[in-house]
Amino acid sequence: MAQRALQLSYRHFWQLLRPVIAHKCPFKCNRFYSNRIFQNRILSLSSILLQDGLDVTELPIFIRKLDLSKFPHENEKSVTQVKPMTAEEEFFQEKLEQCNNLKEVFKLLEVPSDVITGYTAAFALQKICHFQRNDTVGEAVDSFIQTAVMNELYEMVKKEVTTLSNDTLFCLMRCILTSDYNIMGSTQFLFEEIEKRISNSKFSIAELCELSCIASFHSQQTLIETCWIHIGNRYDEIDASNIHLVFRCIPTSKRPLMKLIRKQFFLCWWKLKGSDVASIVLDMLRLKMNDIKVLQCIGKWTRMNIHDLNDAHLTQIIAGFLHFHYTESSIIKSLERYIPAKIAKIDYNLLALAMEYCRAQRYLSPLLFDIVAEDFIKNGQNYSCLQLYSILRPYGQLNYLPTESTKFFLKTEEVLQSKISDFTLPNIVELLCSFAFLQRYPLNFSHFILTPSFLSKIKSITSERVQTMVGEWLEMLQSAFLLETKCHNIPHRFKLPHQTKSISTTVLHRKVLKNLNHLIGLDKIEIKKLAVKSIYTIDFEITLDSEQLPLPVGAAPQNIHSRLAIILHQPEHYCVNTNILLGEQTMKVRHLKLLGYKVIKVHYAMLQYSKSRQLKYLHTLLQPYINRDVFNHLETQPSQENTPS
Repeated sequence: MAQRALQLSYRHFWQLLRPVIAHKCPFKCNRFYSNRIFQNRILSLSSILLQDGLDVTELPIFIRKLDLSKFPHENEKSVTQVKPMTAEEEFFQEKLEQCNNLKEVFKLLEVPSDVITGYTAAFALQKICHFQRNDTVGEAVDSFIQTAVMNELYEMVKKEVTTLSNDTLFCLMRCILTSDYNIMGSTQFLFEEIEKRISNSKFSIAELCELSCIASFHSQQTLIETCWIHIGNRYDEIDASNIHLVFRCIPTSKRPLMKLIRKQFFLCWWKLKGSDVASIVLDMLRLKMNDIKVLQCIGKWTRMNIHDLNDAHLTQIIAGFLHFHYTESSIIKSLERYIPAKIAKIDYNLLALAMEYCRAQRYLSPLLFDIVAEDFIKNGQNYSCLQLYSILRPYGQLNYLPTESTKFFLKTEEVLQSKISDFTLPNIVELLCSFAFLQRYPLNFSHFILTPSFLSKIKSITSERVQTMVGEWLEMLQSAFLLETKCHNIPHRFKLPHQTKSISTTVLHRKVLKNLNHLIGLDKIEIKKLAVKSIYTIDFEITLDSEQLPLPVGAAPQNIHSRLAIILHQPEHYCVNTNILLGEQTMKVRHLKLLGYKVIKVHYAMLQYSKSRQLKYLHTLLQPYINRDVFNHLETQPSQENTPS
């Protein structure tokens, strides 16, 4: 069937070419265009089927219409010969720019006809189009004079269109596509000239990108296709001087071309300017282009050229990395150099975004956190609510106390008291809870957030996800008040309907459960249990009697002498660059201990051990709390060699 389709395609293509080969009238392609001016086109789009074994691929091709004088080889006289502007034409353009209304333009055109050239006529048409579009006509102009002048300008542009520069053609094109008035006659000659220059490669890559942007803004889909097929064919001309324009102008429908563009990016990324890199990152967001290798190169470029960046460009780069959730140490190192050097006059938005990036990537930078804390102590009152939210919450969530912590929290309390009513409800609850992670309890704000009116606002949140998230933050904060400050005079207590989460299926959970079964028996281990009088879920709970012997699950409360809470700490519970637990996990351990639990923390590094070493590791953790007689059966078993997992 594929062979049959290929034969039909060849036959159709041969029929199209036959009139040209016979030197007859130019062939026609039946196509639908987004604008009637493209019906008689110089370039037409078609396709050809290419067979490779059983694979048949459809490839796009261009068909250029030629007359008998140009076939089979194009006449040299027909090739575009662009003329540079003369001094008189530049002077005329300056005079046009000084005109304030349409009457002044026509008055300026009352000059001998030999002064009106292709360039001056094009400039005049653009200026007239501008005034017509903005309705700044001023005094009325005689219709007969206007028509005569317009006809002369139109004929001059049409006559000398081949001598006009590419920029002038683009300006005329914008003029035509944006004007609501029919100030020119048939404009087909202009689009034909543009297509001739495209086919003759008279446009640079940058100019093709500009042309594509103009066509895209005015929904000229056929012209967009033409531009990008030529850019794809000439991809080897993409370099450091124009690659940011290619990123900026490429439509989302042309993402398959990104493979070629990436290839050129890797050949020139270290030559780019700061503004170009920032522009490329923003366009990656538009294209949803989460490319790790490209982001790695941009991270390296940022670290090498941090001295050439300004606040706006660095903000755009950080925003891109934050959007793609990509952790790059080069970006943090760049911020550690840039922010201390520019802190005196830095944009607060950059500070907020830098701290948010560290929080989102769980990257703890003491140098960065301390310098931002110093600036906050001096200028915290000048921050907006969103900036305060982004700058302050990483300290608690990443479990870091700044060097001048006393001054820092005094300033925090002062600023929040003056602006607390301006914060959104989810933001203020999360922010106050983050302070509790560091054992800095916002008791002065309890009468603001733990009131019936405030709690009713939480229950009125339409998004169930946001409501649950805010409720969890508030319950953790409330738990900190009750357990760590012994503050029982809370105005109103908040409680969510808690349900234990489903049993985890992580590798760490399965390995620990298997080894615990071997050590003390599965019937004595309660899985995923909500801690007594608490909001926290425990991975495994073991109850002990007075002789430190494990009790079966469901034992009578009077027989329980102590409880063991086994907490599994996954990689996401730590900062990525240190072995420091996140603030939420640290507070959970503190609260479980205050509730009477003996907490056993299992590190995810256990997975790297051999089977026998995993068993020994858990045995070592449990031995201080459980009677030694429970583990006697381990001594009777033959020892196993530690083999790498």
